[in-house]
Amino acid sequence: MSRLAVVAVLVASTLAGSATAAQNLAGDWSGTLRSASGSRHIAVHIHADARGGYVGTLDSTEAPGSVPLESVSGRADLLAFSAPGVSFQGKWDASAAEWRGSWKEANASQPLSLKWNTDRLTPTR
Repeated sequence: MSRLAVVAVLVASTLAGSATAAQNLAGDWSGTLRSASGSRHIAVHIHADARGGYVGTLDSTEAPGSVPLESVSGRADLLAFSAPGVSFQGKWDASAAEWRGSWKEANASQPLSLKWNTDRLTPTR
């Protein structure tokens, strides 16, 4: 195989691998919001619906029970969702294997990173 062909195969497989990891939005994602008054754990549960889109719920240490997401959208490198009074928009960071973005609530915005939650647990209340 020529050197150019080897490089092309390596580049293509690297790009496909990082896109595939992020492309599947479905799963349990969690992160922590930090402020001067303390921290709040967030868990987002996303799954595919019958129409080929996504639906989900949101859990937080500040609110009892799960809140249905009003909207979920995304593609290989972007994720956005909203629930009553809150929203998140982020980009996939392949090197950190997480969604890095902005959490908006009550006219304020703060950074939030969401990682794959392998233990599938919701935050402790």
